[in-house]
Amino acid sequence: MNFSGDVEVFLSCLGTKESSSDILKAVVLVASDFDRSETDFCGEKLSYWQFFKRGVTFRFNEHQILDTVFIHAKENEEYYSYPFLEDLIIGINHKSTKQSVVKLFGNPERESNSWLKYKILDSYLHFEFDKSSELKQITMGKF
Repeated sequence: MNFSGDVEVFLSCLGTKESSSDILKAVVLVASDFDRSETDFCGEKLSYWQFFKRGVTFRFNEHQILDTVFIHAKENEEYYSYPFLEDLIIGINHKSTKQSVVKLFGNPERESNSWLKYKILDSYLHFEFDKSSELKQITMGKF
């Protein structure tokens, strides 16, 4: 399986501190202003950079390490869809289906009826699909 495109920039900043130049490269790709928020999830303080107009969220753990990036392929109540999806992962677009992703990248590490999860070194790519089997969200994170 060969995941190429801007996804490489996002994957390279996973596991780095909030002030990292690698994260700045990913922010430049998103090219939009963002809001910051914080939550307490099961006793862990998490912070978020939310790019609502670009359909992207960066999640940082309590040590200010980027551990997850969420990319919305479909617009929802809060987020617009990510406008640069075709550059994110070569071969993926807003009409990609579960079947087309498997055809492109092979069998995933794990899957269910509505998602596929691929392992890339110590990170993962998680593709989530809507009821019509079209791509809804891509999540990148550290294992």
